Amino acid sequence: LGGGKAVIIGDPKKDKSEALFRAYGRFIESLNGRYISAEDVNISVSDIDHMYTETNYVCGVATAHGGSGNPAPYTALGVFRGMQASAMKTWGSKSLKDKVVGIQGIGSVGFELGKLINEDGGKLLYTDINEDNLARFRSEFPSATFVNPDDIYSVEMDIYAPCALG
Repeated sequence: LGGGKAVIIGDPKKDKSEALFRAYGRFIESLNGRYISAEDVNISVSDIDHMYTETNYVCGVATAHGGSGNPAPYTALGVFRGMQASAMKTWGSKSLKDKVVGIQGIGSVGFELGKLINEDGGKLLYTDINEDNLARFRSEFPSATFVNPDDIYSVEMDIYAPCALG
């Protein structure tokens, strides 16, 4: 819960399984609390629940099991509050109304961030390389403007949110 990471090497579209995550959970358990795993890229609440059958040293367990569930809305809220604080310092108001906000990467966190910015009246620019993410974002935010991934750095905007992988 302080920046440590673990990596399971494989193709998440082909290699994910209950058995894999349960084995990973047993490994985490063997560390006796020296490491606590959590949801991240390509890891879902369902995957966390499989780990949870083997260890208590995991965060992001489904709310049905007493956990916090998907952390993306909380991460997005933290980013949004940072934007509001920056807006207050820069423009004298925490509102993002009519501010142009570019989101690079509209996966779990970027999508949730888009909701918050949209609700606050911000104008959304977005980019991603994942077609499923693009289709979902277009459906939810039809007035948002798509930007080619190579052009996101040169588009005029008030706030830039890098939510993509490196």
